[in-house]
Amino acid sequence: GYLLKLSSSIRADWKRRFFVLDARGMLEYYRNKASKPESVGSKGSEAQATVNLLTSTIKMDCEDPSLMMRFCFRIISPQKTYTLQAESDADRSEWVDAIQGAIASLLTAQPIPPCKGLVSHSRDPSDA
Repeated sequence: GYLLKLSSSIRADWKRRFFVLDARGMLEYYRNKASKPESVGSKGSEAQATVNLLTSTIKMDCEDPSLMMRFCFRIISPQKTYTLQAESDADRSEWVDAIQGAIASLLTAQPIPPCKGLVSHSRDPSDA
């Protein structure tokens, strides 16, 4: 689904990006939904970035209404920190719960339950 991502450029502006959480614990984002491949091996744009959630931390500490930073959370990976903004508090909670659930499922080797409203797809490692 869509989230706003704070760019890392000098201007630090918000960019609307399409995010996909997969069963391998990877969070990918694309410029828009149309640039996302429909399935593994299908043509589509490369992901703008892929974040390995197993090596990342989720923080809910970036709220600042004066900076128009509402419904935000951060994903802190060893390579980069991503500041993301959802459309509502409920949307943010759903994303954070899904991400934390994906991490927990991978750590306990249990399948990730489907999450209402979020785009998710599984990738079979044998397809690579």
